[in-house]
Amino acid sequence: AQRSIKDQNLLLEQRVTERTALLADRESHLRSVIDNVPAMIAFVDADQRYGFANTRYQLTFAPGDRDLTGRAVCEVLGDVRYGIAKPLIERALQGQSTTYDWEPFPGVWQVIQYEPKFNAAGGVEGYYVLGTDITERRKMEAALRASEARLSRVLEGADQGYWDWDLQTDHFQVSARWETMLGYNPGEMKIDVTQWATLIHPDDLPKAMRAIEDHMTGLSSKHEFELRVRTKDGGWRWILTRGGIVQRSSAGVPLVMSGTHTDITRAKAHASELDHVAHYDVLTGLPNRRLLSDRLQQMILRADRHGWQSAVCVLDLDEFKRINDQHGREVGDRFLLGIAENVKAVLRGEDTLARLGGDEFVVLLSELGSAEAGVQVLERILDTVRQPIQVGEHHLSTSASIGASLYPADHADPDTLLRHADHAMLLAKQGGKNRYQLFDPETDRLTQLRLEQLHQLEEAMNLDEFVLFYQPKVDLSNGQVIGAEALIRWRHPERGLLSPGEFLPCLHGSDLEQPLGEWVIKTALRQIETWAAQGLDLPISVNVSAHHLMRPDFCDRLALTLGRHPGVRPSNLELEVLETAAIADMQKAVDTLNQCLALGVGFSLDDFGTGYSSLTYLRKLPVQTLKIDQSFVRDMLTDQDDLSIVQGVIQLAAAFRRRVIAEGVETMEHGAALRAMGCHLAQGYGIARPMPAADLPGWCRQWQRDGIWRSLCGGPGSEIDQRPSVEPLTQH
Repeated sequence: AQRSIKDQNLLLEQRVTERTALLADRESHLRSVIDNVPAMIAFVDADQRYGFANTRYQLTFAPGDRDLTGRAVCEVLGDVRYGIAKPLIERALQGQSTTYDWEPFPGVWQVIQYEPKFNAAGGVEGYYVLGTDITERRKMEAALRASEARLSRVLEGADQGYWDWDLQTDHFQVSARWETMLGYNPGEMKIDVTQWATLIHPDDLPKAMRAIEDHMTGLSSKHEFELRVRTKDGGWRWILTRGGIVQRSSAGVPLVMSGTHTDITRAKAHASELDHVAHYDVLTGLPNRRLLSDRLQQMILRADRHGWQSAVCVLDLDEFKRINDQHGREVGDRFLLGIAENVKAVLRGEDTLARLGGDEFVVLLSELGSAEAGVQVLERILDTVRQPIQVGEHHLSTSASIGASLYPADHADPDTLLRHADHAMLLAKQGGKNRYQLFDPETDRLTQLRLEQLHQLEEAMNLDEFVLFYQPKVDLSNGQVIGAEALIRWRHPERGLLSPGEFLPCLHGSDLEQPLGEWVIKTALRQIETWAAQGLDLPISVNVSAHHLMRPDFCDRLALTLGRHPGVRPSNLELEVLETAAIADMQKAVDTLNQCLALGVGFSLDDFGTGYSSLTYLRKLPVQTLKIDQSFVRDMLTDQDDLSIVQGVIQLAAAFRRRVIAEGVETMEHGAALRAMGCHLAQGYGIARPMPAADLPGWCRQWQRDGIWRSLCGGPGSEIDQRPSVEPLTQH
């Protein structure tokens, strides 16, 4: 048995090593592509630190550095440039895309685009930065403006094509550069307005005529737009045309209109390349996850509007790893290309085939007449995947497992539909592979999903994939850091850092709650020891679930854990329990809390105000602190009911001689209002986001040095202190 366990462990380590090597290889390939894109590309996390930056970005803003990973944005950009970019960065962190032009260095202009990155829960976990040098375009525009100010008629000699339109005769005169721009020899073109219109791309002609008419009638003060113009050899060039009426009759009738043409074909191609990198898979050229999300949303909107049936299908190749291992990655990539081409060939024009990565694809089937029609397409896809593919001297074949979620039978949002299809795909694999599985939204299917999630969480514990982040708690009256709340995160090997809302709900009531809860307590105690060695004496509070707290051996095991950390004062550990958990079995809760208090640890009542406790419960529960739920704090400035609840909790805390702390403090106004009502203890994004343990000592020093709490809470004589404050029910 011991040998079998050892073999299993070796096999697990081998699989992890292989997976890590494969991911590293793919990451290296992608990084090489990004580094060679003629644009600046970077990713910044929610803590304003670089996740990566390509070579062009690094050479632009930090030419002396080799790697910006982990560096703070404000440090790399510098105070002046960061001050310019900060408002737009904040919009990106709020989930808004932003584009702007700026001059980061004298004489250098760039167009910068911020694109937020969302996690599976819809929160923003960072943003992408895409930057393009537009210095030459800026110089060109400046030259044009200067030329237009000096000249009223067509001039030659600049690198733009000038045109002159006599509105009385419809004669259209152009410069030599205008002609050569389209592949003609100087003097070769003799056209009038009607002939000129034939050179414009049919899709752009209505827009061009409308722009001219708007300028003629005075609806637009300037004439400027982009269009495609046919070249002599039959191709198309993107042209930016600018102009205006330069001569009118005494009655104000337009007589002459002049302007310039600028060839922007290369700029358009550049923008198209950036768009392709952002929306398409590098290997197959298929839509990537980002573009898939947009098309999935559009598919749902069309289905709702027209009453169509649609399907979201996740396709995963069976035994693809075997092909990669036996023949190498290059052969594997070419095989994936063949699979993608074959599957795309059996889909309809309105369908979408996307690649999420590896051997996982997604198929969107739109405008289905019935569920049976969707099943027929799935069967065609399975048959197609099974067909052998010639890759060099190899005849390779595999099969696929497909999971499908039918809409609107499964009337869910896009992310949920995709998740349901993925779950169905896993069931197809478990059912023997080489088959499809339709998602069944019934309870038994959801139960199987939960079991699978619990299995993943158990593996995550065994592989030590969990980590604690810490959110500071402060006293707004004097700026003292009074402690930190430990908040668990999951470093998922594929999905990245996951917040507790993405996995903790699955643990409720399961056998994993106790071991995970004990891991949190042990990790927090070790962290207290580590900080103490660094000169930081800081209490830590941890959340304890009802299932864990009410176990008969909770206090005994807690005592054993504390005994293994003799250097930690038990009072430096605080256990946060939910109000609803504490009152589910009042007497048992009171007994348990009293036994733990005898050990020296403290208790706080979390999410206070969301349960159904009476004053008797509050009097009986031996907790030292009431924690006002963030849902009330967040809206108390705009919702009178929430404000009343916050005031009531503060009064109750005072009446029962309990400390009170507010969570969810996100703005200075929240801090000022809480202070006015007598609540000085707070935590929230307005103070600090949860952070890795290594960052907290530095944050504490910075917090004390900057004195941010003075503006947050409105110290005497400050600007906030002069504002009308929320009137408390009583003074404490």
